[in-house]
Amino acid sequence: MKKLFLFILLSLGLSAISYAGPYDDWPDDAVCMWLDMKPTHAGYLGEAKKRGISCEGGVAVKNKTTSTSSSGNSSLTTNTGSWNDPGPLDELTIPDNWQLFKNKQALENARKKHKAITSLRDHNYEEGYNPICLSVLKDWGKSMELYTSAAGARQNDESTGFGADNQDIPTDIQNCLDIFIYLTQKFTGTPDYMKEILLHWAKTDAVFIPNGVKDEIWGDYVYLAVQSWASFGSYYGTFYDEFNYSDTEREIVDAYIKDKLLNLNTRSLASNSYGKACDPDNLEKTVEGQFSTDPRNNIDFNTCGSSVWKTIPAQLLVGLRLNDKALFKKGVENTKWQLSFFDDSGIFTTWAIKGSASYRYTSHVPIMLGGLTEIYASLGYDFMEYKLRNGLSVKQLMDRQHELLLDPHILDSFVKRYPHDYKGTPNSAYLHSPAEQIRNDAGLNLFAFVRNLPRYIDTYRADIGNSQEFDKKLRNQSRDVINDVTSMSTGNFQPLDPYLAYISDITEPEPEINWDEDKLKGEYEAKWYIGNAFNKPITFEYIGKDTLTLERGKGIFSGSGSFFPSKDERRKLKINYKQNGKITVEGNLKIFHDNKSYPTFLDGDINSGLITGVWEEGDLIKIEITMVGN
Repeated sequence: MKKLFLFILLSLGLSAISYAGPYDDWPDDAVCMWLDMKPTHAGYLGEAKKRGISCEGGVAVKNKTTSTSSSGNSSLTTNTGSWNDPGPLDELTIPDNWQLFKNKQALENARKKHKAITSLRDHNYEEGYNPICLSVLKDWGKSMELYTSAAGARQNDESTGFGADNQDIPTDIQNCLDIFIYLTQKFTGTPDYMKEILLHWAKTDAVFIPNGVKDEIWGDYVYLAVQSWASFGSYYGTFYDEFNYSDTEREIVDAYIKDKLLNLNTRSLASNSYGKACDPDNLEKTVEGQFSTDPRNNIDFNTCGSSVWKTIPAQLLVGLRLNDKALFKKGVENTKWQLSFFDDSGIFTTWAIKGSASYRYTSHVPIMLGGLTEIYASLGYDFMEYKLRNGLSVKQLMDRQHELLLDPHILDSFVKRYPHDYKGTPNSAYLHSPAEQIRNDAGLNLFAFVRNLPRYIDTYRADIGNSQEFDKKLRNQSRDVINDVTSMSTGNFQPLDPYLAYISDITEPEPEINWDEDKLKGEYEAKWYIGNAFNKPITFEYIGKDTLTLERGKGIFSGSGSFFPSKDERRKLKINYKQNGKITVEGNLKIFHDNKSYPTFLDGDINSGLITGVWEEGDLIKIEITMVGN
């Protein structure tokens, strides 16, 4: 053991010596070859920058002009050209009858599985949200007045708020937006409230950015207007066919959302409180400007931060859905703009410099890249191969995000640059926290990371696993892990769950079935087990036995045996199966005598004899089936 430890130490020491040694005798192609294998290596990056060379595919191809700060010092990136130079994204065209989801049955099954594990945000209401939130979003202007009252102190004014009694009133419009988008995961179709809110906005022009002084309150209006148009726009473009509007209503909503997104210039919406727009051709100036107290140098981080990220999928998806070339082009331009703010190591600088909240922000990079990957994949383009102006590919950005997941302290040098406590939390709280705590605080875990970047995982990272296997195993994880996955999958920040688009794209259509050759039909003994969510670790308890009959793709429980779920509930379950053995069970189930009955989705494989799922309150359900006579 001591020899092994000494060998590791020596290996690390030798590696450090080789990395730190001079590269003066290396030809340019050698530098590029090693940089291609280790794209985030500081020594190789520094040598390439010093020589002014550009590397593509491990070969030095041309001189590279290094961006510099206003002081003349080397900046964080070696970007070439201008941010909006023509490239492969500009060559993409909108196909006739564009569809994001190729296999609708695969989409439906994936939504049902995800619905089953998604918790309600508020169990006090059957819908999972306070109904007052509907009024909050529909009366957008009044809600913003409350939101920005007392100079932005976010204080509730109950005398003018929604509702007549003295209960706490959810006047926080941002929270209501997040709840409504998040809860779409509890549906296998588009909920009525999404249709109602968007149509109301379109008819009344309820959401707006005010004219006047561009102060901090104006900035709040911009932020929430962008969030409203972008989140509902992305969802509308994604699930367009599920908005069952009349022809007149459809025309009104189409015109409204297209107009708002087409005229939304998030890159230039800078407030006087924060300063000028970000500069995609000068990253160091942009970073330093976000700390500057000099009004002449101030940079508004929103012009290259969350607002732009949120707008991109909305512009792309609505542009594709409505076959609007100008809107789609705007989404492409914003994609290129945002990619300009990654440094040469693959870190998104706008969020990395958020002090103690650095990783909380950065943890959203995977879902943004994953969503764009699926949108561009629907056009036949591999976004992961796209090259940034600094030479990195999007795939390499994803590599870096995984490294950050494993070790959030990679961001320490960025955290230290923030000059004061971020929203009251000192940088030291981040710098001295273990990696696991930082990940937990951000709500990102490996299951969420894989769901955000499924195509990347399945294409490049066999060492991590397979996205579909992660999806199957998710239901057996702790409620904390599951909640983090659902929270990071869909919300006002990113209404498009990348995994749904990916699984519908890669799943082949079912072949025509000849039920006369059904080898799975027959009678099965079905043993029911419940895993109580309060037990850590969860252990399964046998609760009873029933009979399951399968024939011609359908199934039914006999309702024998006295246990929960009740006989009546078991008989009413909708059961479907395929000849390959895949089986789904869905319906309302009450598994404890003193609890509610909840819509539940189970799935499994007849060949393995196992059907599993998650009940609404986090308890696990397992059914073991064995063919009678075997």
